[in-house]
Amino acid sequence: MNTPGIQQNISERDDLIYLKKCKHGTFALLQNDLISYATQLYGEWAEQELELFQTIVSEGSVIFEVGAHIGTLTIPLAKLAGETGKVYAFEPQVHPFQALNANILLNAQRTVRAYPFAVAAHKGTVRLKHLQFDQSVNSGAFVLRNHVQEDGEWTELVTLDMIWNAVNRPAVRLLKVDVEGMEPDVWNGALECIRETKPIVFMESNFWKFPNGDGPGDTFYTSVQSEGYALFWYCTKGFRKNNFFNATDNILGQGGDINVVAYPKGELPKKRLQPFINCNQIRSGTIKWIE
Repeated sequence: MNTPGIQQNISERDDLIYLKKCKHGTFALLQNDLISYATQLYGEWAEQELELFQTIVSEGSVIFEVGAHIGTLTIPLAKLAGETGKVYAFEPQVHPFQALNANILLNAQRTVRAYPFAVAAHKGTVRLKHLQFDQSVNSGAFVLRNHVQEDGEWTELVTLDMIWNAVNRPAVRLLKVDVEGMEPDVWNGALECIRETKPIVFMESNFWKFPNGDGPGDTFYTSVQSEGYALFWYCTKGFRKNNFFNATDNILGQGGDINVVAYPKGELPKKRLQPFINCNQIRSGTIKWIE
């Protein structure tokens, strides 16, 4: 979630974790965390994304969720996939991963498998300096490469192809990627799975282009298209007026997420989506936002 200009203290709690009954279940939320605070206030998180996923996921679907955070979408995705489906969720941050597991248990989602791994293009290890949540943070915007430090904690790097092969190569229906600029790494480490099962790929793409020229950009999206995919924009505002708790306080300002959805050619979206041409659509302001 890109939320420029948000400075306020988002929680005054002393406990690291607290519970809140929300639209899609009871959630363990983290103190001082933006996504947790918004979920507590609105009773939901990224509901517009879930509306799209409802047109994709059904009973028996297999989902790979890279960057699951505390599970605010993991849980409803698991419910959509049902008892015969499966969700493989990945979250390398220590406290969000702990909250993710708590939420899996709180909501009795036996078909979810959670992994504390960072997903990359190659296997290996990395030392990460983790957030402590002793002050207001947006841990959903955790940029992995910015937290690599010599005194950090060892974190395993895996590829999705490694996990996919280890779990007997299921037909993946949805690959959801929220990795703050590491979309190419995840994609390149999942090409075997992608080429064989042709999942729909949903990528948060707020880091489509860094100010200094870094980021995936058009070259990456062209490589996705070359694998037989048609691309669409799905850009969502963080604050939803008709949220579950009918809260009117907009703590997210004009923040939102730029998402790109890749559909295998031959499968049309069931929801009307804006076709992706190139990243100039962002620069020119011609992408349409969903509120």
